[in-house]
Amino acid sequence: TIPARDGHAIDARVYAPATNWTVLQQAPGPHDAHDAFAGVVYAHGGCFSEGTCESFEELGRGFARRGLMVLDTSFRQGAGNPHPGALRDLGDVAAWAHEAFPDLAWGVAGSSSGGYMALALAADPFHWGCAMDFSFTLALCPVADPLARANYLRAVINGTSEIEPRHEPERARQILASQLSYFPGGDDQMWEAAGLVNEFAMGMVFIVAGAQDKNVPLHVLSKVIPRANRTLVLGRAGHEVQAVLKDQDYDEIIPWLREAVK
Repeated sequence: TIPARDGHAIDARVYAPATNWTVLQQAPGPHDAHDAFAGVVYAHGGCFSEGTCESFEELGRGFARRGLMVLDTSFRQGAGNPHPGALRDLGDVAAWAHEAFPDLAWGVAGSSSGGYMALALAADPFHWGCAMDFSFTLALCPVADPLARANYLRAVINGTSEIEPRHEPERARQILASQLSYFPGGDDQMWEAAGLVNEFAMGMVFIVAGAQDKNVPLHVLSKVIPRANRTLVLGRAGHEVQAVLKDQDYDEIIPWLREAVK
């Protein structure tokens, strides 16, 4: 576990690169980073309210096999830790990582709602308690603009959305309810949350999106894609991009990450 600033113990899972990837069963030490070209603080997805450090195991394995040490955590979110609570937890996680492995280059990555967390954390890590800049940010189908995503879901529910493909209304209601549990301040709070990403300078950023994503349509990323260093839009992919990448996707991502940490 990793201690949060309020004393809460954040459950964590580390995927360490080795001859064969391994999930560490105890606190990682410097030797576990020996084969890593970088570490990455990973923020899982889950509609701003769900998920744990075990939710995206396949992704953690995939990155570890390719030379990253992945730190995945059960950061708090949802109604029990509303915005910006998750960013505080992730800031504490990143601060711990930097202290534990000061010689390792660190990046931040996230999927879906976790992609938003990654972008916002990287935009101003010092504000969230982490005294280091990240070498890179990797955002997989990120909810980069929570208000734009909420308005899309509302349009689906009301039958006025022209986005194709799109969710069924009942699924849109479920996602919207989960998202609003983290943003109890409603539209004003989501607008301010988007500003944490859009109003700050971006470092080295790689965006991956699915062109057929019913959960995070491309227009939700419209303000960050032009500012990213690299964007990979997978034409036939949907929201599964948040959890599963193909070999050819890694072949695009990993060389870029290696270059970013030089």
